[in-house]
Amino acid sequence: MRYLLFLMLLFVLVGCQREDSLLAPEMPTPEQTVVPAELPALHPTVLNSAWWQNTLEADRKILRLELSGGDLPITYRELERRFTAVRSSAAFQSKANVCSSFPAGNPAGDVTLNSQADVDAFGAQNCKIITGALVVVDTLGPDPICDLRPLRKIKEIGSSMNVQSDCLTSLSGLEKIKSIGELGPFGFVGVSGDNLTDISALENVKVITGSINVIGTQSLTSTGSAFSRITTIESGKSSTPLTSVFVLNLNLNTALTDISGFSNLTYIEGGPRISANDALLNLDGLSGLNAVGTDIFILNNASLQNVDEFANLTSISGNLFVADNPQLSSCCGLYGLLCTNPPTCTTSGVGGVFAIFNNGAGCTDLDIIAGGPCP
Repeated sequence: MRYLLFLMLLFVLVGCQREDSLLAPEMPTPEQTVVPAELPALHPTVLNSAWWQNTLEADRKILRLELSGGDLPITYRELERRFTAVRSSAAFQSKANVCSSFPAGNPAGDVTLNSQADVDAFGAQNCKIITGALVVVDTLGPDPICDLRPLRKIKEIGSSMNVQSDCLTSLSGLEKIKSIGELGPFGFVGVSGDNLTDISALENVKVITGSINVIGTQSLTSTGSAFSRITTIESGKSSTPLTSVFVLNLNLNTALTDISGFSNLTYIEGGPRISANDALLNLDGLSGLNAVGTDIFILNNASLQNVDEFANLTSISGNLFVADNPQLSSCCGLYGLLCTNPPTCTTSGVGGVFAIFNNGAGCTDLDIIAGGPCP
């Protein structure tokens, strides 16, 4: 699985219109939505900038959404203004042990590591603060990234973090990271790798101003204690147009059975996107969730049996899609979203489209309304 993090585009671009009919709209499979037909347009000044040209394709697909939020796509001049504001801020200036960019010369302070030699060389700086993004992406060269322990001094990442390597079995070396995205303008976290079995090194992260993405792992059975200190997933930048994607993405993790590490999570600004996790039986890790800003997508999870963890939700501004989960038979957790005026249930708390179909027996919108709330 290579460069799967652009899966966070999954379903964000859905442009459905509400229908009075109870017939479910035709929906693409997760595999069909991996690469949307049209990615959001960027301003020409961004496309032509050296910064964009030097950005890895794996990150471009995510950044397109970040940079196209709001009514108009952001210009590179505005992006530079934000970078400058960050670098001149008191928060930035007060940082000690700030890392130099890698390779040298990146004005945002980004660190891009594409080989184990890169990891070792950058780690030798023994610095603690990365003001830009940390991109650790194995490029299938002769020197794969297999060990992140040289990065053990890092405590803060100002922008996003993206780790993709099939040689990694754990994220050991990232244990001291406590904050990701506070300096912006992006704050997503992405983890992917066929042989990853342990991501608990991220258990000390307390602040993420962006989305969490665990995507395309083949061996990961549990998120463990990773992200266990996170209580909200949101932008922290609601006054800017860079609020497009602040979601929890768990996609194409074929062995994942346990997401209990998210048990302290109470709010997701964008919403959860949980799809194609073949072994996942339940969503117990989301039991503390009491608010979702926009959308919920629960699709194509072969073993999922219930969605009781959504019982505290009564409204979302976007879409609710729960489909193609063949073992999903307990859906009372969705009652509060589908029925806001019991017992007649003529209105729902879903601001956009809701589609619930191709699940196990008893899990359609009519079944849920007839069955009432969870006992």
